[in-house]
Amino acid sequence: MSEIIYSIVVFLATCIGAISGIGGGVIIKPSFDALNIHSVETISFLSGCAVLTMSLYSTSKHIRNKELQLSNSSMLLYVISGSILGGFIGSNLFKFFLTIISNDMMKGMQACILVLILLFVLANSIFEFKKFHINNKLTILFVGLFLGTISSFIGIGGGPLNVAVFILFFSCTIKQAAVYSLITIVFSQLTSLLLAIFTTSILSQDLNILFFILPAALLGGLIGTKIHKQVNEKVIEYVYNMVIILILLLNAINAYHAFV
Repeated sequence: MSEIIYSIVVFLATCIGAISGIGGGVIIKPSFDALNIHSVETISFLSGCAVLTMSLYSTSKHIRNKELQLSNSSMLLYVISGSILGGFIGSNLFKFFLTIISNDMMKGMQACILVLILLFVLANSIFEFKKFHINNKLTILFVGLFLGTISSFIGIGGGPLNVAVFILFFSCTIKQAAVYSLITIVFSQLTSLLLAIFTTSILSQDLNILFFILPAALLGGLIGTKIHKQVNEKVIEYVYNMVIILILLLNAINAYHAFV
């Protein structure tokens, strides 16, 4: 039964994530936490696998459609480089905190951090903070480092924060930011998952559920990418804001249950 529920959550999350650029993890992680079937370590791994699958497909599709030109975007390459290092740092922080606090406390901490991130993202969307256009390579690298660390530590892929940062600091449109966000997620999440595989006992656990959620993630990415290509900026912005509000509420509930 849990396989069916997880698959439905993953399909809907990755479809919405591919449309809006939020990656799906921001929906999958708190939804899995609310179901409370697996440990926080297993949930983060399952969520990361689903997000990576969807992001890989969606990114390859955008490249084939010539919506993403890596050779012409030094900004994106510096962000990616920073996000790879951030993925390493975030994963090690996650493992460290698991040794000193309980499973429920870890879920609560992640939920609280995500609530703060989503409040920032929502405020930026509503009030339209002043946009910048950063060109300094070291600063761009640091931005990627920050995004990779946060997304890896929380286990969400970083989608909504990535989109907000690309809009705020690099003056991207929401459609451009959605594409850039997805490819950043690929590298930070890949780093995080490889570290989990080689430095933890995650593979010794029963991960047969991956045979259900990975096809769901791929299908969600396929449908979401097609929709992204067909809709305009206004639709993407509407989906983006609605998802942020709903997930903000879900994370607030998760944080309450973790600490009360």
